[in-house]
Amino acid sequence: MSASRPRPQPLPAAVGAKDREADERGARRTRLQAHESGLGVHSDRSCIWGNNDYAWIIGERAPGGGLVNLSGEVNNQMDSWGNRTTVNSAGYDGANGGASCQTFSAGSRDNNVSFENSDEISSWKTNGGC
Repeated sequence: MSASRPRPQPLPAAVGAKDREADERGARRTRLQAHESGLGVHSDRSCIWGNNDYAWIIGERAPGGGLVNLSGEVNNQMDSWGNRTTVNSAGYDGANGGASCQTFSAGSRDNNVSFENSDEISSWKTNGGC
């Protein structure tokens, strides 16, 4: 006669939720560490990403660059940014620097822009703020 093993018990929902939250925090930390260490993103660059927590890169630019329009799939998709330069950058809701503006401060980052600024960058520059 073979010994029967006890059946595994499912984790309580609260524990499972905590594990998922920890996994999500770890994934965010990994993406941020990749950004900060320069993996795929160089130092002395201003960068914008689609989705929160630096999910996929839209653009990476050196400081001092003038206005550039976004188009196609990357237009109106920015939800996070990082500026590893010493110069402010800016993103605009409209093409050619039109409509509202948000400054990407030098030496700063934002992994989740406010709801009012989410998914609305159509042009950006790296030669100064708003």
